[in-house]
Parts: sequence; structure tokens; C-alpha cells
Amino acid sequence: MTLVRRSERRVRYVCDPLYVFPDTAEPSRELVCTARHTWNRPLPACVEKRATEGSGLVSHYEQKRKISDSDSMSDKQADTVYDILIPSLVIAALFIVNGIVFAVIMRYRNKRKQRLELDSKELAEL
Repeated sequence: MTLVRRSERRVRYVCDPLYVFPDTAEPSRELVCTARHTWNRPLPACVEKRATEGSGLVSHYEQKRKISDSDSMSDKQADTVYDILIPSLVIAALFIVNGIVFAVIMRYRNKRKQRLELDSKELAEL
């Protein structure tokens, strides 16, 4: 962890590369001096980004995206896949499943209706 900037009321710390603060999963933290002459937030030791994976703070996708910032085109493609393509496919699959369920229900209702008509004709003949 490195002290990057300091003034009378504020300080900014930055973790080493591939390290983050465990409570926020951010690589930097700014502290502000309060009226009681204490810092507004604690300053925990930095931990590896991998240690925060699965905690809900940093997703595996976000870690890979932040580490490989050199190829911005692949980030845009990844954003398209995660933000547009996958939700669209999920919605399409839900429509298809709903259509199949609807078709099965209608088929069952038609068969039941035909059975009731046959039963009523047989009763009428008696």
C-alpha cells in the first residue's frame, strides 16, 4: 500500500497492482479527517483481488476485464455478449418455453373437449 497524496484533511492510499481493499474491492481509498480528528473510514490491509472473488464485491468477469485493459476491443465485445446477447437469448428461450407450454395446454383442452362431446353423444343415444 502506498500513500499517494496527503493534505491537512485528506489522504489517498493505493494498493499495489493486483491488490484491493477487502471491504470495497477497490484499489484506492481516500480518507477524510473528521471534526473529532479521526479518519472517516478504516484503512484495512490490501488483499489480492483473487481473495475477493466470490464475495460479491468483484466478479470473475470484472477481474479479468480490469486486469486485461490493454485490449479495449475485446472489452467492448465482452460487454456486448454479457449485456445484450445473453439476456436476449434468455428472453427468446423463455418465449419458446411459454409457447410450448401453451401448445400442450391447448392440445390437452381440445382432446378433453372432444372426449366430452363423444360422451354426450353416447349418452344422447341411450
